[in-house]
Amino acid sequence: MVTLVICLKRRADLTFDEFDNHWRNIHAPLIRSSQPFSSYVKRYIQYQIEEDEQEVGDVFGVRGAFDGIELLEFEDSAAMEVALSSPDYLLEIQTDTAKFVDVSACRRIVLQNEALILFG
Repeated sequence: MVTLVICLKRRADLTFDEFDNHWRNIHAPLIRSSQPFSSYVKRYIQYQIEEDEQEVGDVFGVRGAFDGIELLEFEDSAAMEVALSSPDYLLEIQTDTAKFVDVSACRRIVLQNEALILFG
């Protein structure tokens, strides 16, 4: 499995609540319904960051204040590349992203999920 981690920063003209509402109620359903993009996504997770905890990017070694982190899991790197170059991603999802995210301030990290270690 491969996980794409994206640290998101809202557009400057939006409040946190406006950003959060769009991300949860418009963007997430779009991710789910877009084909063939969603057929490559094994899991999609949103982490909303409390306004006083925005420096969470430092955990990933990324500088900057962020409003949310999303994780998209794919079967492998090839599936991720196909999904991110699919017409629905490029035309629908990226267009919607620009409506609520400062794309230039986002940071992306790709993680290889090699092993799962459970405690307890």
